[in-house]
Amino acid sequence: MDGTTVERALRRRHANRLMTGELVMKKMSERISIMILMVMVSFLLQACGSKAEEYKEEPKEGKISVSGKFGLITGELGDRGYNDMHYNGMIEARKRFGIDFEYCEAADPQEAAVMMETLIRNGAATIFVGQGYDNNTVVDSLSLDYPEIRFILIDGLALHQRRNVAAIVFKANEGSFLVGALAALVSRTRKIALVGGEDIPEINNFRIGFEAGARYILPDIELIVDFIGRYDDKISPWFNPERAYTISLDLYRN
Repeated sequence: MDGTTVERALRRRHANRLMTGELVMKKMSERISIMILMVMVSFLLQACGSKAEEYKEEPKEGKISVSGKFGLITGELGDRGYNDMHYNGMIEARKRFGIDFEYCEAADPQEAAVMMETLIRNGAATIFVGQGYDNNTVVDSLSLDYPEIRFILIDGLALHQRRNVAAIVFKANEGSFLVGALAALVSRTRKIALVGGEDIPEINNFRIGFEAGARYILPDIELIVDFIGRYDDKISPWFNPERAYTISLDLYRN
């Protein structure tokens, strides 16, 4: 077998591995979407209580009529990611199950506390709290002040076990494992990088999976990790695409 034939065989093998990675990622994305919807439906039903009298009527034509208004705390909408997914999920729940909900945007935990109390005054009986990793202290306090209100932390753990507090966490490292594996498959330099928003446990969960996936393909691959929040104290790392672009460009050039 000459050198040209070997090179072609290696290219075909590389292409097949890449295609397999893409198919796996597509299937995993579909499964994650289904799982998130199932979790949301489960919590919606649990939030309504287990007693039959809490339902206004029996479900009809695929819609569920529940008592109580829902509230949502998010960061600034328009990120086409984390915050928008929360909001779009509530819109979808309203379409499918006829829920009544109100949302508020909060830039920090202090503002989130004010917005949660606003939602409570406006009649919200169940509040989904986005950015749970930042707002779990606020929820820990308000859950004592409002024992009749249900608080559901998204992507964050409750500080104490209380009957009116629940938490939704995700195995983000499993999805990022596939991303890391794909990055290693397509790398021409055996060097890859990851740019995160902030150096916090939730983002490092992604990093751990990403690195594990990359090293599953190439054990000796070089990984560079950087965080947008290291450079700008006055601008939220989640809304700083200019800095993300600069970091990514420098990494690419090096």
